[in-house]
Amino acid sequence: MFSNSDATAAKMKVVSIEYDPNRTAFISLVVYRDGEKRYILYPEGLKVGDEIEQGPDVEIKVGNALPIGRIPVGMNIHNIEIHRERGGQLVRSAGLSAKIMGREGDYTLVKLPSGEIRKIHNECYATIGVVGNADWINVMIGKAGRNRWLGRRPHVL
Repeated sequence: MFSNSDATAAKMKVVSIEYDPNRTAFISLVVYRDGEKRYILYPEGLKVGDEIEQGPDVEIKVGNALPIGRIPVGMNIHNIEIHRERGGQLVRSAGLSAKIMGREGDYTLVKLPSGEIRKIHNECYATIGVVGNADWINVMIGKAGRNRWLGRRPHVL
């Protein structure tokens, strides 16, 4: 989805914010300047009609995606690439965010929601902000049968 070889920023406009039954987070439908449409993870605070960008030299604001080496220390980020040009793989669930802790040479130290601190290459992309639908944590399952409806088998510890 993100191309590191692209020197120009890709601008998008948020058309809608939608529920996705296959994930905990909401998704946003965005339209590029050339008319191409794509879905992205909805960052908390993004509104319909907002413009977001992706690229190496974009503004630091919620929803923008840029190389992790260009994001200031202390910022909340999500949808983090582990390997360059493979797409976001970390911090994609509802209400989660990681925090940039510092830099070491070609790597950025990122504190994940689990508390683990990982080194991620400065050229890997991440999106600024917190993944939307933070209220997901408040969903009550209520009974064992509802877990079965979701395809989760019982387990004994």
